[in-house]
Amino acid sequence: MGSAFMNAMVNEVHRQGGEHIYYSVVTLEAPAEGEELYHMEKVDFQPGNPGHDCYSTAKAISSIAAGILYDRGLLRPSDRLGKFLSSYLAEGTDPKWGELTVHQLMRHRTGAREGVDFDLTNAHLWKDPEWLHTLFASPIVSDPEERFVYSDGNYYILGRIVEEITGMGLELFMQKEVFVPLGFHVNAWSRDINGHTVGGTGLYLRTEDLAKIGWLWANKGMWGNRRIYSEAWSDIFVNYQKDPVADYGYGICRLADGIIAGGGMYGQGVCADLNRKRVVAFHCFDPHGKTSGLNGFCAGLKD
Repeated sequence: MGSAFMNAMVNEVHRQGGEHIYYSVVTLEAPAEGEELYHMEKVDFQPGNPGHDCYSTAKAISSIAAGILYDRGLLRPSDRLGKFLSSYLAEGTDPKWGELTVHQLMRHRTGAREGVDFDLTNAHLWKDPEWLHTLFASPIVSDPEERFVYSDGNYYILGRIVEEITGMGLELFMQKEVFVPLGFHVNAWSRDINGHTVGGTGLYLRTEDLAKIGWLWANKGMWGNRRIYSEAWSDIFVNYQKDPVADYGYGICRLADGIIAGGGMYGQGVCADLNRKRVVAFHCFDPHGKTSGLNGFCAGLKD
């Protein structure tokens, strides 16, 4: 028998009928006697690779890079994309992209006519190997605040901004600033043909390491005695301006009071109870939408 928390999460998997869909579930909560950071439990439901695709959960992780640069005074939510990427707004692109703010980008409020899903669209087949040219060619057809247009491309653009500022790709930056300090193991991130990190998806992690992201959220950027990002960024990240169409921003959604989550295609996710400092992370492959994923585990967190 595990903890009451883990037992509740296992029961949730059974309630969803997910025994043959989930690969693994990991919980983190307050450390027991003799433990330093947290008490971790893991249950495997079916065999899988050590690292799994997090799909769009990667967006919430990419947002941490923005927070670190915010703390260093190098990036602000109010900064316009043209400040960093003006050289990619060439002939054939819509110059309105350059006027968009990072805040609008991370909330999928660009005003673009349509978004792109890199998991369903093979961008490697685009005629132009520079993905920014194709993304910026999508017309801005409405006021950015009028509607929500979800796009993996927005977090690819964020990754390119990180690269412009730091001189290193998003994956390498996150390895240095987050993944290595948090003790990640067996991880990789998809890239385009020019070596730029995809950002919005294609991040492969162990479920244990995905859970650590939630623990970072729950502790306002602290990892033990080490600060990864500031409380100021934590407040921005958690208390983003709510969207009237989708309660989503900066890669996370708010499932209930004090509970935030990042989710991805086919049922991946990490949920954090910010009040009780409890986290659950899970990987699965649910192509038919049989499980209730984030919402189901959120109910378990509230119990």
